[in-house]
Amino acid sequence: MGFLSGKVSILRFRVEGGSPRAFTEEHLDQLRSFAAGMPRVRGKHLQHVKDLGWTAGEDVLDTRFKQQKNIASDMMLFAFRHDTNKLPTDLLRAYESQELANLTEKKGDEGLRKRAKETARERMEKQAADGRFIKYKTIPVYWDRLSNEVLFAASSPLHAFEFCQLFHETFGAPLDVIASGTHAFHLAEVHGLTRQADDSVLSKFVPDSPAEVAWIDRTDEHVRDFLGNEFLLWLWYRTRSGSITLSDKSEAWVLLARSMLLECARGMHGHVVIAHEQPATRGESLVAARTGKLPRQAGLTINRNSEQFDFALTAETLAIGGLRLPLKFTDEPLSDAQILEERIAKLRRFLESFDLLFDAFIRVRFGRQWEKELAGMQKWLQA
Repeated sequence: MGFLSGKVSILRFRVEGGSPRAFTEEHLDQLRSFAAGMPRVRGKHLQHVKDLGWTAGEDVLDTRFKQQKNIASDMMLFAFRHDTNKLPTDLLRAYESQELANLTEKKGDEGLRKRAKETARERMEKQAADGRFIKYKTIPVYWDRLSNEVLFAASSPLHAFEFCQLFHETFGAPLDVIASGTHAFHLAEVHGLTRQADDSVLSKFVPDSPAEVAWIDRTDEHVRDFLGNEFLLWLWYRTRSGSITLSDKSEAWVLLARSMLLECARGMHGHVVIAHEQPATRGESLVAARTGKLPRQAGLTINRNSEQFDFALTAETLAIGGLRLPLKFTDEPLSDAQILEERIAKLRRFLESFDLLFDAFIRVRFGRQWEKELAGMQKWLQA
């Protein structure tokens, strides 16, 4: 399993419908029905079925789904395999040269060159039929029954879209991405602040700020993913003065660390990347924010309940990258099952801390105190 070691990168999805009472052999049978490499009829939700499928996680060809391997601690672990049949460019050019040399027509004839390209491509496509040019990519997937969330270990929009299609076809349950806008609406419902969420627009942190950001889809008026950019800027502002009190009365210490990317909200003046142990303290990052650039990515360190998490956050999608899940020190070697149990428990504690921190922002952002908080942030940026 790819989850047993190393850093973790995840994109979160909420499974629509009820959570399973337990993961059983029936769920594994559903995975087997859509295992990678299995010939099958295209489903109504899928566009490129032959290129997609599930694996059991040990390697790209492992389709041996077993309870002891794929089900642990109320979580089902498997992998999404995406196959691409990509013809090598260098070999294609070599074939074109050979075909061109074999033809007897006058050199420089455009029709001759076109025929050579077509013949070379046909030759390569015949060779590709046996799968010699297929590139296999597997992405770990974790379905947590307790939260009814699916964690997808990649942030590529194409992979995420195809993964959601295959998951829907396999289990009959659509997925809803937990991006900054959708997560904010979910928390707003919990706190009875849906009207404030519906009415929310991009805050004016500096004079002449635009009414919307260039990287948000303007055709969908319900998208509120700019709240992720505001969340990072709010963290930057709040962490200057100490810890943040969360709804469970715990304290979270947050540090913007390692790197930060800020981009012009109008999409006109580019972006800046600050690589530093504490990028938020650098003069160039403050200058960028004061000229209307908003944070889109940042490295974060969260310390809560004497437990520290280091990771990178993409503001709009809330994608987590490079999350460290260090194990507790022990004199006795741990089995793979024990390592998995501890890493799952630590991952759940991280998500709890992150969600509480985002919830703290949402309660301020959609609450009565936001006007005062915004004024404080404007004064800080204009100082």
